[in-house]
Amino acid sequence: MLPDNKIVILFELISRASKNCNFYTNAESFWIIDSENKVWLTEFRFDGSLYYNKFFFEKYFNYVGLDVVDNQTLITYWFEYIIDIISNYGEDYTKSKNN
Repeated sequence: MLPDNKIVILFELISRASKNCNFYTNAESFWIIDSENKVWLTEFRFDGSLYYNKFFFEKYFNYVGLDVVDNQTLITYWFEYIIDIISNYGEDYTKSKNN
């Protein structure tokens, strides 16, 4: 298992980088997209599949000395963390993120 401080730093870096992202849904999936920079971060398909933009996440993983592919489960944990926040704060959270 990774040292907790690496995970905390990684999640903080990714969360800061994604703070201005928007959330989009369609009939098949839920997206986190940085509309301003025209970059997608994640696509969660309602069949349970999670896709991620390797190029976005790679720089933050490299910063803490991790390989993004070898540690991709951390992206799943980060995504679940974001979904948990949205679930707990709902519309208030998404409005504050998009203002």
